Amino acid sequence: MTSDTELMERVASDDKQAFEELIGRYEHRLIGFIRRFVQDDGACEEIAEDTFVSLWLNRKTYRPTAEFETYLFTIAKRRCFDWLKAHRNDAEILELLDTDKTADSAENEYLCKEFSAQLIVEIEKLREKDGDSFYMFAVQGLPVKAIAKKLGISEVAVRVKVHRTREKLKKLLKKEGLL
Repeated sequence: MTSDTELMERVASDDKQAFEELIGRYEHRLIGFIRRFVQDDGACEEIAEDTFVSLWLNRKTYRPTAEFETYLFTIAKRRCFDWLKAHRNDAEILELLDTDKTADSAENEYLCKEFSAQLIVEIEKLREKDGDSFYMFAVQGLPVKAIAKKLGISEVAVRVKVHRTREKLKKLLKKEGLL
């Protein structure tokens, strides 16, 4: 069995197959680790993806001074803290978006529908610009593997595209005052 350090050396040389092997080795344990900080399953998967994207983007700077697992889980822990800081007020946003709970207020229902409509417009703008990978992932709920096969690109490429599009969407929504 190839060691994690050897796989990371191959990853540093742009070996996508070695990267996929590392993901296979650590994905489930990493999501379990993230779940200790964040109790939202969707957010756990998003943070795990962001962790692997970060690992890929910084593959050339990796130095095996510590165990690979420690390195990977440190990245994930930082991503968890970032997520927690950014989502402190999400409960209020979710309350607003939950039309069942706000149905007694016509104004809240209107705001919810307007926010949802604007979000769809922003996703469509990104879809036209950046392709369908994010749309397939976030809206249609397709797994990364299926998107990669459908688009004829690697799973790594799909993860990177989804991550970059997600970041663009956050910026757009903040700019529009929706987040």
